[in-house]
Amino acid sequence: MPPRKAAEIAGQNGITIHVVGLGDPSARGEDKVDYAALSDIAKATGGQVFHGENRVELEKAYPRSIRSLRRILRHSAISHGANSS
Repeated sequence: MPPRKAAEIAGQNGITIHVVGLGDPSARGEDKVDYAALSDIAKATGGQVFHGENRVELEKAYPRSIRSLRRILRHSAISHGANSS
């Protein structure tokens, strides 16, 4: 199933998908990050997109997004009964 179709179905079923893209959109082959596709997936489900070329850059460029993603993941783990440690 194509990722965009899966995201559409997820959104219709109340599932939110937040995406994190780490990598270079101008790379070739499997190393290329398709931010347009990631954005479409997040948008279809009411999620957020976080991106950067590497972890350090992501944390520097998007400190609020990282904190927001951590809260989202913590909340998701708690609401689904997972151990958050």
